[in-house]
Amino acid sequence: ALVVIDAAKRLRVAELQMLAKLKGYQKEKGRKFPPLYLCLNKIDLVKPNDKLFDIVEFVTSKADFEFTHYTCAPTGDGVFELLVDLLSEAKPKPWPYPADARTDLTLGERVAQVLREKIFERYYDEVPYQIGIEIEEALQLSSGPVELKITLNARSESQKRVLLGKQNSRRKHLEITSGKALFNVFGRPVNVQIHIKTSAEARGARS
Repeated sequence: ALVVIDAAKRLRVAELQMLAKLKGYQKEKGRKFPPLYLCLNKIDLVKPNDKLFDIVEFVTSKADFEFTHYTCAPTGDGVFELLVDLLSEAKPKPWPYPADARTDLTLGERVAQVLREKIFERYYDEVPYQIGIEIEEALQLSSGPVELKITLNARSESQKRVLLGKQNSRRKHLEITSGKALFNVFGRPVNVQIHIKTSAEARGARS
């Protein structure tokens, strides 16, 4: 398994949570858990270079890594060595799924995956990691577009305002782009309606 860390940015909460989960999996599964590779990317943006060792020391204290690689995508530094190491660990084995299977995700999981991808493209920092996605309604008739009603759960009012944008511009953009991307999932046009709530509003609606 490969963990890529942006060396030029501080570790975010979601990344720390991911490292904690990996550490838990390692303890739970022991030798059955695949080796972890740490890739520290964008090393050209870190000055002085000694800071890289501090980052590696911190990350490797959170989970056990077999190897550490330092890479810079624009120059290609370290990329070849990383690929060689990954290929050396790639062991041939029987394919566990039917030959015509495209994914093992449920339809709902695929929809949520597309939504989160579009959120990543539009928003930055912690927002994509913190948003909850709920598919409230999916209507598929024999003909015509698929109708999806989706709720995004924001952590706070300020985060909700970020998601909505000025005069709902960001929400509308997210509806359009995710609808276009979901055509590849359903094989026909998809109309997406997105409602944005705070976590407190969502809890109040359920109580």
